[in-house]
Amino acid sequence: MRQELDKFESEIFGFTVGRIDEVRSFELTPGTIDGLKRNYDMTLARVSLTDHSVIRGLTRGDFELMDVGLTFERSTKVKDLNTGELDIEVGVAHPGDVEQLVPMLVDPWGGRYDEDEHLDRDKVAKLRLEWLKNDLAGRTKYCFIAVDTLKPWTKGGFKIMAYVLAKDDGEIDLVGTLPDYRGQGIASDLLLSSLHEMRQRDGVEQATVRTHATNYAACRLYESTGFKLHKSDATFRLAGPRFERRPL
Repeated sequence: MRQELDKFESEIFGFTVGRIDEVRSFELTPGTIDGLKRNYDMTLARVSLTDHSVIRGLTRGDFELMDVGLTFERSTKVKDLNTGELDIEVGVAHPGDVEQLVPMLVDPWGGRYDEDEHLDRDKVAKLRLEWLKNDLAGRTKYCFIAVDTLKPWTKGGFKIMAYVLAKDDGEIDLVGTLPDYRGQGIASDLLLSSLHEMRQRDGVEQATVRTHATNYAACRLYESTGFKLHKSDATFRLAGPRFERRPL
């Protein structure tokens, strides 16, 4: 089992957040659990839902389930690409795009912390904001956007209707549509266009995207655009004594 301090989340929340991976069931002894509680205020473990022995070990060791994630996969080869009347701009996000995107994306998106009553709402929002800034500045190579050419943005360009954040290896970080534009097929067209662009620009053959199992709209979107369920996982949390004493 490997464990490490998550410096990014620890700094924002103001308490120590640890992560463990490569967990084997026989390692989850009472001594190991007590050590994690001493080392971290909160310990997170993400495991495959098929790893039943590890899940049993985590739950017996005071870990609680936080969320279930689903990873979808499909080929980037898109037949009969048709974006209709959409004006879709594809490429690396410009500074103006990022400035417009960040305020749109800071609303809760159903992550594991959004419903957690132990955590300060303002700090959860700050975590989302900083994660997005880091993602747009480095981890994400492409920011694919669909713009409304009838609605200019006050600071230049056009109003963004939908977005896809993706890496050059085919991993899609985030997909979304602004409320005013939902139910019009915009996200579907943009997502398919994004797959096509990743294949053309970087030779990416397969794309993956992960979402929370309770995000039914996202699951429907991925399945309707040809994605198939590839794997599932669960995130568990172990609360240390200092974290447990924090007021709700």
